[in-house]
This record gives sequence, structure tokens and C-alpha cells, in this order.
Amino acid sequence: MEDNKEEIEHLAGISLRQEFGLSTPNDLNNSLNALIATLSKAIAHLLQSQPERLFQILYRLDVNESIVKKTFQEKAGEELCSTLAQKMVERQIQRIRIRQKYSGKSSEDSHH
Repeated sequence: MEDNKEEIEHLAGISLRQEFGLSTPNDLNNSLNALIATLSKAIAHLLQSQPERLFQILYRLDVNESIVKKTFQEKAGEELCSTLAQKMVERQIQRIRIRQKYSGKSSEDSHH
């Protein structure tokens, strides 16, 4: 099965935007950097207003707890939010690849 990097990144972007309740842009070529910047802003907002919701999202996305703790210990402000966004994107891409590998389906079939 061919690994379609752009498609996987696109699916990760859609699912992460849905997780945060953000609108999904129509531009299919939306870059990972733009996604990370958008998520970083949403993370900053949640840290200020609903930190428990942010931790629920991190848990649902199955971002490694030790990575999250280390990030909070070593980073602050924008760098913290950007790093968390990066980790979420990396984990979501990994989850999509694993789902595709073990389902035997294309990413079109695994998108819900």
C-alpha cells in the first residue's frame, strides 16, 4: 500500500481541527506549519480558559504523557503551545498510518 503523505497530513489536519472545534479551510494544500500555528493559538486559548479541556484532548489523542510533562517543564508561552501542537500533529499522523496499516484500507476508508 502506498503511503500518501499529503493525504495523511490532510486527514490529520481535519481531525485535529474538529477536535478543537475549529473550522476546516477548503484549501487542501494547507501546510502543516499553518495547522501547527492554528492549533498553537487554540492551545494558548484553552490554557487560559479551559486547561482541563486541553488535557482531555491530549489524552484522547493519546499524546505520550511523559512528553507532555516534559514539554510543560521545559517550555513556556508560545513555545509551549507550538511544541504541544507539533506533538499532537505528529501523534495524529502516526495514528492514521497505524489505522491504515492494520485496517488494510485506504485513508479514504478510514476517515470518519
